[in-house]
Amino acid sequence: QLTEIESHDDGSFDVVAVGLERIKLDRLDRGDLFPLGHVTEQPEQTPPVDEDVLERARSTFTAYRMALTEIRTDPYTGTLPRDPTYLSWTLAACAPLPLQDRQALLEADDATDRLVLVTDLLRSELKAMNVIPSLPATEVARTRWSPN
Repeated sequence: QLTEIESHDDGSFDVVAVGLERIKLDRLDRGDLFPLGHVTEQPEQTPPVDEDVLERARSTFTAYRMALTEIRTDPYTGTLPRDPTYLSWTLAACAPLPLQDRQALLEADDATDRLVLVTDLLRSELKAMNVIPSLPATEVARTRWSPN
């Protein structure tokens, strides 16, 4: 689903899209005008999620939000979703994590695995924030390496 489209004077566009279904990139063709990805759908597994896993994820994210609001704005406004799968994707999207950790969340097989992983990652972030009381470098964690 397209969420943002910005046109430029040279006729090019910046496009931001959100995937509504899980996919696996099988092959990338670097065409003349633009790259083309060949994908396979990866249906989400939906086994039941244990209530303890849900509660730990919610409470850890709430603690993270509270700690973060002391140094900057809240990364998430509103109430957390009740649906376990939607909750797992919401927490994964809100967590300011390095690309490697974000990719691991994308590759998690189901909501339980994703919630356990994001909870562990947020706990590590909370520990780091308590030891080094500075703002998490969220933009640095979401970009590739640069010599600058």
